[in-house]
Amino acid sequence: MHEPLIDRIADLERSNRRWKWTAAILAAALVGVTSSSVFLGVFGLQRHAREQAELARMAEMEALAAARLAEAQAAQAEAARKQADLDRKAREAGKE
Repeated sequence: MHEPLIDRIADLERSNRRWKWTAAILAAALVGVTSSSVFLGVFGLQRHAREQAELARMAEMEALAAARLAEAQAAQAEAARKQADLDRKAREAGKE
C-alpha cells in the first residue's frame, strides 16, 4: 500500500538531485561567462585607453612639429625683413 508512495518519493528525490546538479552547473557556467565578460571588458577598456593615449601622443608630437615649423618660418621672415631693411638703407645711401 505504501510501496507506490515510497517509489514516488524516491523518484522525486532523484529528480530533485538532478535539478540541483543542473542548477549548480548552470550557475557555474553563468559565473564563468560573467567573469570572462568582465575580464575581457576590462582589457578591452585598457586597450581602448592605450589607443587613445597613443593618439594623444601623436597629436602632441604633430603640434610640437607645427610649432617648431612656425618658429622657423618666423625666424626666416624676420631675417628677410632685416635684409630688406639693409637693402633699402643701402639703396638710400647709394642715392645720396
